[in-house]
Amino acid sequence: MSNPIIKIPSRDGIYPQDPGVYWFLDQKGKVLYVGKAKNLKARIGSYRNVPQDSTKTKQMLSKAKKIKFIVTDSELEALVLEAELIKLYQPFYNLRLTDDKSPLYIYISSTPFPHVKTGRKEQISKLKITKNNQFGPYPTGLKSKQILKYLRSVFPFCNATESQIKKHQACFYSHLKLCPGACRGEISKADYLKNINNLKLFLKGKKNSVIISLKKTLSIAIKSKDFESAIILRDQIISLESLANSPQKPELSLPSLEQDESQNKLAQLQKILRLHTSLPVNYPLKRIEAYDVSNLEGKQATASMAVFVDGQPKPSEYRQFKINNLKTPNDPAMLKEALSRRVKHQDWATPSLIVIDGGLTQLKAALQAIKWHIPVVSISKNPDRLIIPPTRTDQGQYIKIILKPNQAATKLLLYLRDESHRFARNYHLKLRSKLLEGSA
Repeated sequence: MSNPIIKIPSRDGIYPQDPGVYWFLDQKGKVLYVGKAKNLKARIGSYRNVPQDSTKTKQMLSKAKKIKFIVTDSELEALVLEAELIKLYQPFYNLRLTDDKSPLYIYISSTPFPHVKTGRKEQISKLKITKNNQFGPYPTGLKSKQILKYLRSVFPFCNATESQIKKHQACFYSHLKLCPGACRGEISKADYLKNINNLKLFLKGKKNSVIISLKKTLSIAIKSKDFESAIILRDQIISLESLANSPQKPELSLPSLEQDESQNKLAQLQKILRLHTSLPVNYPLKRIEAYDVSNLEGKQATASMAVFVDGQPKPSEYRQFKINNLKTPNDPAMLKEALSRRVKHQDWATPSLIVIDGGLTQLKAALQAIKWHIPVVSISKNPDRLIIPPTRTDQGQYIKIILKPNQAATKLLLYLRDESHRFARNYHLKLRSKLLEGSA
């Protein structure tokens, strides 16, 4: 006996071969079942050959009088929309046809910097999560994790504990660049909530609304020359639009945003330096060199030089110095030795600025070795501070400036420091490895 589904026509008599969501309705228009498909035509066509032992499916088909469907840009969006429609209509056969007695949901916590997690209905009820912050149910844990993995790459969120946030302790995803820095105090609550709101809209199946909103915000960011934000917004738009089968480029062409962002960082850093040094107004920060020392109780000591040109790293000009004259721990002296050798290399381009990883002692040691008339600064930790040597007007006082996490200049300085630290440590570990091999 044939199923009633065979006689149900689609809008042009043909179902599209696109991803999407479909649902069966009974004679009164009540939704019986909601499903998603990578290929609507193939999936709906499969109901013509239901296995004999699929009694629940056959029962549903016997009541079905109509099919509706929505085409989506991707299978992922179909999965999201399927969950929203199940939540909206509560179809009887979605509950009957699943083997999972406790479906999985994505939920957003009510903490100041909300978490985005998955959980069962009972767990979510205990947490008193509002209906507006629950999304699902999803057929399997794997499906919900696929959605969160994608969304985290577009709209990063932080699931750090309150203790981690209070201590400004980086969470696991922070190191993977999948957290916007809420755990480290690097993003305001308002900016974080904008991210979460866009994520929620996507989970409600409103991707196009999110793209329209992002493009408006992008236009504003470009006009105000907030290039750092503009790059993030542009990448979010591209990620969302690339879900489509025929992805479109953003309406606004931004070929040089990375360069503009670097110039923005350099301009902020120039402003800070001019306030506290005797630099001329148009002093160019063309080449910046950053230095760090790495050793283990004075052994296999190394120093590194990371080079940034026009605000961007230039690894081909990075250099390493093996410390030869010291065998006991003395970072300032090791730094002085490395810089004394550096200044002798007249074949290398002269830097516009030197950044030292360390505190006041390291900075003073560096100043003894450097003979150029250029600014030399250092970055100390806990909290991150920029230390600037005194000028005549400072009455011999070293200036210490707390670095604000969200400032463009701060991000450039910390990038310089981290690159010099990484490069020094890698060389140090390489030398240690050779030493161990030789003694084996």
